[in-house]
Amino acid sequence: MKLSTNSTHVRFSLWYVSRLSLPIAGFLLLRGILSSDGFDRDVFLGGVLAVGIVTLLLWRLVEIVVTND
Repeated sequence: MKLSTNSTHVRFSLWYVSRLSLPIAGFLLLRGILSSDGFDRDVFLGGVLAVGIVTLLLWRLVEIVVTND
């Protein structure tokens, strides 16, 4: 699949977003597990969702790198 935009820009954007999102996802997961009130399901599920989004971004980045190189 060819991209209509500059692939270097897309690579950098996806890399930057995924690197920025990983600490947030980790924080939400740990906060849900280690909450002072016990297990906080909503925060934990937010962390799971964030990890899923980061995984999809990284998967897309790998797909772009493999198909364009």
